[in-house]
Amino acid sequence: MKILLTVVVMLCTTVVCGQQCKCETDTSLNNIISCEIIQLKNHSKIYWQFNCDSSWLTFESKSGVKEILYALDAGMMDYTGRLGFQYETEYKTTFLIRNNLISGCCTPPEFILFNKSNGKYIKNVGPLIYYNDSLKYPLMVSINYKGFNELKFYNVETKRQFSILLPPNKIANTLKMGGETNAEYLFEGAGIIGNIFSVSFRYKKPGNNDKWYNYKIVVNLTKYGY
Repeated sequence: MKILLTVVVMLCTTVVCGQQCKCETDTSLNNIISCEIIQLKNHSKIYWQFNCDSSWLTFESKSGVKEILYALDAGMMDYTGRLGFQYETEYKTTFLIRNNLISGCCTPPEFILFNKSNGKYIKNVGPLIYYNDSLKYPLMVSINYKGFNELKFYNVETKRQFSILLPPNKIANTLKMGGETNAEYLFEGAGIIGNIFSVSFRYKKPGNNDKWYNYKIVVNLTKYGY
C-alpha cells in the first residue's frame, strides 16, 4: 500500500490529477502558475497546465472533452494569470473570461463568454463597467464608444438588450481634456439594490481642468422588463 501511494504521489508531481504542471528546467514556474482546478456548477472544469515550452488554459467538460481556451509561449509564461485569459465567473449556461490585454495598468480588460457545456466561444462583450452573476439579474453593462453618450445593458441568459442615454458630451469632453484615457475608469459604485441599478461617473467641464464633478445614473430595471 505504501509503495502504491508513493507511485501516485510521484505521478501527481508531474501531472496533477491529469494536468501537466511542471518544468524541470525552470522550477520558478511552479510558484508562478497555479494549477488549481476551478469546478463549475455543471461539473465542467477550468484549469491551467504548463511545461517548459508553454502554458495553456484548459476547459474540460463533464464528459471529459477538453478545449484549449488560451496559451502563452515560453517567452511569456511568466505572465500567466496576469496577461490574457483569466476565469471570472459563471452563469447558468455560460462562463465569463477576463482577457487582460496588457499586464498591469492602464487598459481595461475585455470580457468573453463561453458555453459552459462544451467550452465553445459565444461572444466578446468587450470592456465592461459592471457585471452581475445573480440568477435574477445576470446583467452586463458597457458604454457605447460612439460618442460615449449611451450605456448598454445585456442579459447573459435571455440575450435581451436595452440602452439608456447619458448626458451628451460629458464623458467625451473629459476624455479629450485628459482627465482619463479610458471611459470605463470614470465609472464607480455600480450595483443593483432591489430592482434599481445605479452607477456614478466622474467628469470635467470645458475650461476647468482642475475640478471633478459627479453624475449619478439610476435605472429602474422593471421598466425594461426585468
